[in-house]
Amino acid sequence: MLNDRSIARAVALMAAWNESDDNDTWFAVQLASQDLAGAVVTDTLLDESIRMITGLMSLAGRLLTELERQTGKPNSEILESAGLRSAD
Repeated sequence: MLNDRSIARAVALMAAWNESDDNDTWFAVQLASQDLAGAVVTDTLLDESIRMITGLMSLAGRLLTELERQTGKPNSEILESAGLRSAD
């Protein structure tokens, strides 16, 4: 099970994704890279990890957009609600 810090980071990454333009996820990728920067890994493993995280963020973003469409709630409200639940 993910700990609260992991969930909080995921919410921060999704918020960065939400604020980005359609295909410009540079800021969100930078945040993800900062989380991995302290790990001792090879360049190949780091590259693969970033690609995996970017893929997960993109998928989550698409799902968030669909949830917004289905519920009528804005992405920011959905993310805020998720963040508040993980802070409890």
